[in-house]
Amino acid sequence: PDLFLRRKQPTANKQFDYMLDIFDATIPFFVYIKRLRAYQNHCDEAELADGESYPYVLLIAPDDKTEQRLLKLIEGMLQDFDIYTTTLNRILAPPNNNSAIWKDVFADDEYIEL
Repeated sequence: PDLFLRRKQPTANKQFDYMLDIFDATIPFFVYIKRLRAYQNHCDEAELADGESYPYVLLIAPDDKTEQRLLKLIEGMLQDFDIYTTTLNRILAPPNNNSAIWKDVFADDEYIEL
Protein backbone atom coordinates (compact mmCIF):
# COMPACT_ATOMS: atom_id res chain seq x y z
CA PRO A 1 0.00 0.00 0.00
CA ASP A 2 0.97 3.62 -0.39
CA LEU A 3 -0.01 4.44 3.18
CA PHE A 4 -0.95 2.64 6.40
CA LEU A 5 -3.35 4.59 8.62
CA ARG A 6 -4.25 3.99 12.25
CA ARG A 7 -6.60 6.00 14.44
CA LYS A 8 -5.01 7.63 17.48
CA GLN A 9 -7.85 6.42 19.66
CA PRO A 10 -10.23 3.55 18.97
CA THR A 11 -13.67 4.83 18.03
CA ALA A 12 -16.82 2.81 18.63
CA ASN A 13 -18.23 1.24 15.46
CA LYS A 14 -15.31 2.44 13.31
CA GLN A 15 -12.37 0.55 11.88
CA PHE A 16 -9.02 1.14 13.60
CA ASP A 17 -6.55 0.34 10.76
CA TYR A 18 -6.60 1.20 7.06
CA MET A 19 -4.35 0.52 4.09
CA LEU A 20 -4.53 3.15 1.35
CA ASP A 21 -3.54 2.42 -2.23
CA ILE A 22 -3.49 5.13 -4.88
CA PHE A 23 -3.91 3.86 -8.43
CA ASP A 24 -2.34 5.80 -11.26
CA ALA A 25 -4.04 6.25 -14.64
CA THR A 26 -0.92 5.00 -16.43
CA ILE A 27 -0.92 1.62 -14.68
CA PRO A 28 -2.36 -1.25 -16.76
CA PHE A 29 -5.51 -2.76 -15.26
CA PHE A 30 -3.91 -6.19 -14.79
CA VAL A 31 -1.62 -4.59 -12.19
CA TYR A 32 -4.72 -3.57 -10.20
CA ILE A 33 -5.83 -7.21 -10.27
CA LYS A 34 -2.42 -8.32 -8.99
CA ARG A 35 -2.56 -5.79 -6.16
CA LEU A 36 -5.99 -6.97 -5.06
CA ARG A 37 -4.79 -10.58 -5.09
CA ALA A 38 -1.74 -9.55 -3.04
CA TYR A 39 -4.07 -8.05 -0.41
CA GLN A 40 -6.06 -11.30 -0.32
CA ASN A 41 -2.88 -13.37 0.04
CA HIS A 42 -1.65 -11.07 2.82
CA CYS A 43 -4.98 -11.35 4.60
CA ASP A 44 -4.92 -15.15 4.30
CA GLU A 45 -1.41 -15.29 5.78
CA ALA A 46 -1.95 -12.68 8.50
CA GLU A 47 -2.08 -13.98 12.04
CA LEU A 48 -4.70 -11.82 13.69
CA ALA A 49 -5.44 -11.90 17.39
CA ASP A 50 -8.90 -12.85 18.59
CA GLY A 51 -11.33 -10.02 17.85
CA GLU A 52 -8.84 -8.28 15.57
CA SER A 53 -9.87 -7.63 11.98
CA TYR A 54 -7.83 -7.13 8.84
CA PRO A 55 -7.42 -3.43 8.00
CA TYR A 56 -9.88 -1.90 5.56
CA VAL A 57 -8.35 -1.47 2.12
CA LEU A 58 -8.99 1.98 0.65
CA LEU A 59 -8.45 2.38 -3.09
CA ILE A 60 -8.20 5.74 -4.82
CA ALA A 61 -8.95 5.40 -8.53
CA PRO A 62 -7.77 8.02 -11.01
CA ASP A 63 -11.27 8.49 -12.50
CA ASP A 64 -14.89 7.29 -12.37
CA LYS A 65 -14.45 4.79 -15.20
CA THR A 66 -11.56 3.05 -13.45
CA GLU A 67 -13.49 3.05 -10.18
CA GLN A 68 -16.45 1.33 -11.86
CA ARG A 69 -14.12 -1.32 -13.31
CA LEU A 70 -12.57 -1.84 -9.88
CA LEU A 71 -15.99 -2.18 -8.25
CA LYS A 72 -16.99 -4.87 -10.75
CA LEU A 73 -13.71 -6.69 -10.17
CA ILE A 74 -14.07 -6.53 -6.38
CA GLU A 75 -17.69 -7.70 -6.60
CA GLY A 76 -16.50 -10.91 -8.28
CA MET A 77 -13.82 -11.60 -5.68
CA LEU A 78 -14.27 -13.52 -2.47
CA GLN A 79 -12.27 -11.29 -0.16
CA ASP A 80 -12.08 -11.74 3.58
CA PHE A 81 -11.79 -8.02 4.29
CA ASP A 82 -13.54 -4.77 3.43
CA ILE A 83 -12.54 -2.73 0.37
CA TYR A 84 -13.74 0.81 -0.29
CA THR A 85 -13.08 2.97 -3.33
CA THR A 86 -13.13 6.63 -4.22
CA THR A 87 -11.71 8.79 -6.98
CA LEU A 88 -8.99 11.38 -7.00
CA ASN A 89 -11.59 14.08 -7.78
CA ARG A 90 -13.65 13.24 -4.68
CA ILE A 91 -10.52 13.29 -2.50
CA LEU A 92 -9.40 16.66 -3.88
CA ALA A 93 -12.85 18.30 -3.90
CA PRO A 94 -13.26 21.25 -1.56
CA PRO A 95 -14.80 20.28 1.79
CA ASN A 96 -18.57 20.63 1.92
CA ASN A 97 -19.29 19.19 5.37
CA ASN A 98 -19.78 15.81 3.74
CA SER A 99 -16.99 13.34 4.24
CA ALA A 100 -18.98 10.49 2.69
CA ILE A 101 -16.68 9.91 -0.28
CA TRP A 102 -16.03 6.16 -0.01
CA LYS A 103 -17.96 3.60 -1.99
CA ASP A 104 -18.60 0.05 -0.87
CA VAL A 105 -19.09 -2.39 -3.73
CA PHE A 106 -22.24 -3.73 -2.08
CA ALA A 107 -23.77 -0.35 -1.12
CA ASP A 108 -25.79 0.45 -4.29
CA ASP A 109 -24.48 3.89 -5.30
CA GLU A 110 -24.33 5.23 -1.75
CA TYR A 111 -21.21 6.90 -0.42
CA ILE A 112 -20.18 6.34 3.16
CA GLU A 113 -17.98 8.03 5.73
CA LEU A 114 -15.12 6.10 7.25
